[in-house]
Amino acid sequence: KTFLFPPDEGRLNCLLCCLSGCVLVCRPQTDGIIRRYTPVSLSKTWDDAQSYCREKYTDLATIQDIAEDAEAQRVASDDSFWIGLHRKLWVWSHGNQDTSFTKWAVGQPENGKCVTITEVGYWTAADCAAQYFFVCYNGESLIKTEMETNQSSRAELIRRLIINY
Repeated sequence: KTFLFPPDEGRLNCLLCCLSGCVLVCRPQTDGIIRRYTPVSLSKTWDDAQSYCREKYTDLATIQDIAEDAEAQRVASDDSFWIGLHRKLWVWSHGNQDTSFTKWAVGQPENGKCVTITEVGYWTAADCAAQYFFVCYNGESLIKTEMETNQSSRAELIRRLIINY
């Protein structure tokens, strides 16, 4: 059997499908990137936070769906943190212009040109010169992962899913 899981169902379904012995077509996120978010408890401007994330990780957090928003909010916990969305025409820090998913707080976006995620997962536009903690991500590109049912392929996929979960 072949199963196609939508991105919002996450990697756990991919792991369960793999364990069941089926052929797997797994799309970890809408843009093909598995992201691991890391909160950084240093107060920086948006530009400085972006530079820091690009130096130490991949970039500021990019959020493409509700599952990623929930994960970024979970790691941000009890404060507002910078994420990678900024205004030119609202683009992500790494250059991706897919902003089909947003989670603006009521009355947002206002005049700010950079975005924070709040402790409850809503986004607010803020002055880019303000200082906030921030969320970075490390990402692995997996545009589409297809594995046949042989044991070595399944074992490798399980190992990668567990490491990235």
